[in-house]
Amino acid sequence: MMPRRWCKPTTAFAALVMILAIFSLYGFYMQEHYLGVSSAGRVEIHVLCAGSLSKIVSELAEAFRAEHPYVEIRISAHGSLECARLVKAGARCDLILVSDYKVIEDELAESYAPRSMKRYCEWWAVFARNEIVLALAPGNPAGLNEKNWYWKLADPNQVKKWGRANPDSDPCGYRTLIVFNICDAYYPEHRDEFPGYPEMGIIKTLYLSNPSNVFVAAKEFDLMVALQTGQIDAGWTYLSLAEQFGLPY
Repeated sequence: MMPRRWCKPTTAFAALVMILAIFSLYGFYMQEHYLGVSSAGRVEIHVLCAGSLSKIVSELAEAFRAEHPYVEIRISAHGSLECARLVKAGARCDLILVSDYKVIEDELAESYAPRSMKRYCEWWAVFARNEIVLALAPGNPAGLNEKNWYWKLADPNQVKKWGRANPDSDPCGYRTLIVFNICDAYYPEHRDEFPGYPEMGIIKTLYLSNPSNVFVAAKEFDLMVALQTGQIDAGWTYLSLAEQFGLPY
């Protein structure tokens, strides 16, 4: 497969700073306006986040609690689209962090609460970028590489199970389908470099045909667990997650 690459330090650093700044500003705002400045009480911040962000958000929350013990951060991780649906269904949410800013724009910023002229979201910020990769289980048991993944994934005798996120609940799911379409536009024009590429394309062989060896995860974190424990041989995920979990891709 392609050699490992690390996220640009500036992008990763910006993401960390942004999330910590949000926790800090909200915690201080709540303390000032609802608890006074004595910090005698406790502040609860309810966070809905994408499954792909759950690990880093949990680590940052722990670091923040150590500095601000009067603040309790309650985190609930779901697919990004499911996070937006929970907000619209009335779930308690002070902060929402998703893996696709279009979820905020389309589902929350342009929607109004029932019997109200108030939008679900008035402000948001884009704080990081990512890539889609095919992550491999430890040891790469299926022997996947850039010259065979496209036909091996379609063969249960070659790959016992591979995974992708559900496009109806997780942006990584529909971005994976976009990757399939891009492959179907590029690979057929370079068949001499990629022998064995399916004649009908991978959007049909790996998605529309509903192959028996596919595992569809509700959120990316479930996919990572399945990869790490060897339940699946490969899975389409974010570059940041593959690197966080130490998986080859």
